[in-house]
Amino acid sequence: MITYPVVEKFVSINGEGQKAGEIAAFIRMRGCNLACNYCDTSWANTKDCPCEFLSAEELITWLKEHSIENVTLTGGEPLLTEEIAPLIEALGSTDLNLLVDVGFNKEVAEDCALYWSRKPGSLARLIDCADKMGAQEIAEMGRKAKKRVAEEYTWDKICGQYEEVFVGR
Repeated sequence: MITYPVVEKFVSINGEGQKAGEIAAFIRMRGCNLACNYCDTSWANTKDCPCEFLSAEELITWLKEHSIENVTLTGGEPLLTEEIAPLIEALGSTDLNLLVDVGFNKEVAEDCALYWSRKPGSLARLIDCADKMGAQEIAEMGRKAKKRVAEEYTWDKICGQYEEVFVGR
């Protein structure tokens, strides 16, 4: 069984990026080779930093216990962790995606997700709605989402789109 060197995991408010201000789970991996001068977690970068070795299943169970789907893998440098791909795939395998109703999310997920606005109570109402969905309906949304990713977000297709923009092919 693959395990990951996790130095800490916690729930907090995301402070940066497109998900700034949203509740997120942070999973901090041990180790980094970058030595950034602005790093605020250099203590987690050494090979002898205390950690617990957790499987993808254990991490997903922890996320489900906290009802968190917005996950930040951090470090150190998580991509230095051997066999990180199966964890990333497992984190992305949910059947029901609840997303903030913004243009980017709508463009990417289309009708493969449920959307909530930033208005007070919107997420709570959406969770109530999701709780009433049947297993088959949720599984169908998951199938549609996975099909969309497999068809629209392949490496060849994305590279081709970049070539169209930058090379004019």
